[in-house]
Amino acid sequence: MAHTGKPHALFQERQNPSTVIGKRPRLAKYSVTQDMARLTARQQEVLSDLANGFRTGQIAERLGVSISVVDLHIREARRRLNAITREQAVAVAIKDGLI
Repeated sequence: MAHTGKPHALFQERQNPSTVIGKRPRLAKYSVTQDMARLTARQQEVLSDLANGFRTGQIAERLGVSISVVDLHIREARRRLNAITREQAVAVAIKDGLI
């Protein structure tokens, strides 16, 4: 197939990147809005433990809760921080002084 000089449709810049199938929209430099910055004390504690290298099972044991409860706190913190991964949530929380 000859190259026409135009980028493939999947690689073209678009106004709304979420319209491209299989591509996630980019986060706006991981900024946290005022409403989303409100993490509960437990969410902050769990993210802090993650930042210190603890695994989910270790955090659950330390807090005396189930692993699914720890996962729930992580998932809710990710939602509030507009983060895709737990690592990203920790990075945003550190950057914004939440933990």
